[in-house]
Amino acid sequence: MKKIIVIAEGDGSYGMGHVVRSYTLCQNLNILNSVDFFLKTETPNTINVNSKLYFKNISIIHDEMECLNYIERNSIVIIDGYNFNISFINKITNEKKINLICIADVQKEIPNCKVLINQLPWVSSEDYKKHNVEKFLLGPNYAIIRPVFFSKKIKSSGRFLICLGNTSVGDEINNIYKELIKKGIKDELIDIIYNKSIKGLNKKIHSGLNSVEVFEFISRSEYCFITPGNFSYEVFKVNRKCILGSVSKSQIIPAEEFRKMNLCINVGKWSKANYRLIDSWLLESAKTIEAQRKFFVNLKRDVLKKQFKHLINI
Repeated sequence: MKKIIVIAEGDGSYGMGHVVRSYTLCQNLNILNSVDFFLKTETPNTINVNSKLYFKNISIIHDEMECLNYIERNSIVIIDGYNFNISFINKITNEKKINLICIADVQKEIPNCKVLINQLPWVSSEDYKKHNVEKFLLGPNYAIIRPVFFSKKIKSSGRFLICLGNTSVGDEINNIYKELIKKGIKDELIDIIYNKSIKGLNKKIHSGLNSVEVFEFISRSEYCFITPGNFSYEVFKVNRKCILGSVSKSQIIPAEEFRKMNLCINVGKWSKANYRLIDSWLLESAKTIEAQRKFFVNLKRDVLKKQFKHLINI
């Protein structure tokens, strides 16, 4: 079997989305035990415990050159992140005949690759016409979703989930929580997923969750306050009333595109949200479930496996 390398950005300002997504792809392809994982991080001395929930053997790198310079010819390399040295990857891929699988979403520049996976609904091969891509796997039918999210959904009523990712969003989470309390929602009906405690918030925060626990939190919630990303796809898969906003510049366009598709209510930037509209958000979010049910028309997990098998046998 060819050597399989995964390089994903994680921790610090990168958050955990790329790590979770690349891990899930490997899980869905049944190759977890054959993978060497390299975590590209800005914080080498303080690796978040959440990283260890995924790949068991983690090598820390600051630069993809640290591992790509030494890999075997014809290896399979899976990359997921926004800050890679594209020209270097193209050079080393060509020299060593690397079989590159690139997981992308909003970034405009990608390396030349054997397979490009992008689950965004509005992306087409025309967006990559200046890149050398052998096989396109585009759209929500190629979404990389954790297996547990295909389990039977839990019926839910009257619970609220707040999960805005793992970057610095403590203030935004606090604002949503306080607004719900102000509305008369009981504290015990509100769940918060975040990777650290929040100053000034006397409330239990759930962190270090595995995929089953995340599934249960989403399933038992009637309303989900979230941001765009892989987590939003899992909310769409479970079909929950979705109030979505952005916390970074790269999330603004996906948030609006998801709104246009009626998958969520888009409140704009969470830091500037108009909470006087929260009653209308909750009311309008009921309409999002119907669109979510139609979103994953025919998930193509078998196509991903078939394409990977092809790469192994090249």
